[in-house]
Amino acid sequence: MKLFLFCFFFISCFLFDNSFSFNSFFIKDINVIGLKNFNVDSVFSTLRLRSGDYLSNDDTSSIIKDIYKLGFIKNIDLINNDDSLIIKLEETPLINSIKTYFFNDSLLISDYIEKSNLLIGTPFNYNKINFFSNIVYDYYSSLGFYDFRLEFFFYEIDFDFIDLDIFFYKGNILNIIDIKLFGLDEYEESFILKKFFFYLSNFNILKKKEKFINNKIVDFSESLKKYYLGLGYCRFTINCSYVLISSENKAILLFDICKGKRYRLKNIDVVCIEYSLLNNINDILNRNFDKYDFFSMNIIYNISNIIKEFFFKNGYYDINVEPIIHVND
Repeated sequence: MKLFLFCFFFISCFLFDNSFSFNSFFIKDINVIGLKNFNVDSVFSTLRLRSGDYLSNDDTSSIIKDIYKLGFIKNIDLINNDDSLIIKLEETPLINSIKTYFFNDSLLISDYIEKSNLLIGTPFNYNKINFFSNIVYDYYSSLGFYDFRLEFFFYEIDFDFIDLDIFFYKGNILNIIDIKLFGLDEYEESFILKKFFFYLSNFNILKKKEKFINNKIVDFSESLKKYYLGLGYCRFTINCSYVLISSENKAILLFDICKGKRYRLKNIDVVCIEYSLLNNINDILNRNFDKYDFFSMNIIYNISNIIKEFFFKNGYYDINVEPIIHVND
């Protein structure tokens, strides 16, 4: 019996691409060997090659990737046997049993297991583990647990079956007791915090003395980025971290902000198919906007509306405006 351990804080699954090298040839026929629990038709349905096609080394990578996508193949070997393509496959083992430990809500976890297709009698693969881990991570992080983890043990009974044990360690809820914005002066920091707290009820943005919830941190960061982009800070960046306070499960949330420069509007160029209208629309835009106004998203919005209205009056009803911003330091 073999024992395998995987510890997941946040799982990334890597697919290694095997490569085969042989002389290119016209395929006389194709044979699939090695399957025990699955029909060869499922493999043929995913292949892009047929008898009579020309097979080159460049084609082998796509063949391998397509077969791996089936989700029940562990190893692939491509063999040229007198211009016959032999695809030798080794299946992943089937799940014989699943046991979970230390989960508070067994019904919820059973539902997540079913959604991940981690079912008894189905092929075991890491994509299922990855999917299951992600949805459990999203659920518990939404409750404020910041240091929980999952551990997966699987026992190889023989070459065809495995037993899977899943251990869950909930960890602790982290409470945010303060927020610090670095990169802003004291007045601007105070103004920004007050401004965004005003919108808490509408946008569900992070507030002080609240659970550490990732999606709220993302909402806060994206809202702040949108606000500064609207003011003309085209290269605004924001990064988040936190500082734990002793063992009290409390933390200070830190946002490192780099506003960059505030840019002014220099040129407005309209590119379209109807060249006879270009001078007219450019004249209208130049009359409505000072070329050295500070850039903002409101300007983009107003320019787009003026362009749409102009072309609508000239008989165009299906108008699409795509603003492209070029930043010159």
